[in-house]
Amino acid sequence: AGYKVWDAQQKFKDATAMRLAAQGSSITAGARPGGSSHGIFKMLTAHLHRRSASTDAALQAEFLKLRQLVFLRDNLNPIRSVAVSPDRTKIVSGHLKKGMEGTLQIWDAKTGKPIGLEHKAHIQYDRSIVFSPDGSRIAAAKEGGKGLLLLDTKTAKPIDVKEVEAGGIVSLCYSPDGSRVISATGRPELHLWDAMTGRLIKRLGGGPRAQ
Repeated sequence: AGYKVWDAQQKFKDATAMRLAAQGSSITAGARPGGSSHGIFKMLTAHLHRRSASTDAALQAEFLKLRQLVFLRDNLNPIRSVAVSPDRTKIVSGHLKKGMEGTLQIWDAKTGKPIGLEHKAHIQYDRSIVFSPDGSRIAAAKEGGKGLLLLDTKTAKPIDVKEVEAGGIVSLCYSPDGSRVISATGRPELHLWDAMTGRLIKRLGGGPRAQ
């Protein structure tokens, strides 16, 4: 009787592990909802529940799918904004530290390694950082929102620009030719910047303050 109970338990564990592994594989393949992370956790649970050739094979198959992924490692500050260069070789991430102040970091998209040092910036919304159309520069709000921060993507060094009271930049975009940057603020006005020098050309809207 004892053996029958033990045998029944083992068969139940085997069946449960195989069911979890199959569900996980189906989720990571996109045949069922849940996303890759959920699917992998299902397979890991199956493997821990009852290790077998089936669960080993399922995990190995997922490893082969995911081994090309690059993971970017940074501090634990929450990521508030991210942008990818037009040629997909670089990534810039904005990390919130205190209030709306934080840092931005450029990454090599292939290796996952940081390019240059972090730079202080005003990180508020998901459009707070943008690449130029040719990918040579990054525009962001300077610390405190006072002016434009321009970074050279090859050197990750800032281009010196004059600070201007911009009212807290919340969104940025480049003109199609890359010669201008337009920023939105918390006020009813836009700012037009020279994308090469960072000079404020004019304010658009905003009543008597507009030029």
